Amino acid sequence: MKRKLVYLFLIITAIISGHYIGKSCLNGDPLWAWLGKQLEFGFDTTTINMHVMVLNLGLHFTINFLQIFLIILAVAIAPKVSDSIK
Repeated sequence: MKRKLVYLFLIITAIISGHYIGKSCLNGDPLWAWLGKQLEFGFDTTTINMHVMVLNLGLHFTINFLQIFLIILAVAIAPKVSDSIK
């Protein structure tokens, strides 16, 4: 249970910090700008009208290269971190 929580915490931390650091790299030095390049995928909004209610469905994901790198790093170090926690 502890190991799963450590994995979850490290991956969420990697996603959040990768987002903000990637955005700052995008506007900075051209050498590091590739870390902020984003990959976007998903589908546009679809409307389902049932005369009683209207349902709109859509899903978009955006991830940058720094987030991918940090997620891989988080998965690699999670077992060592969970073993060091008593």
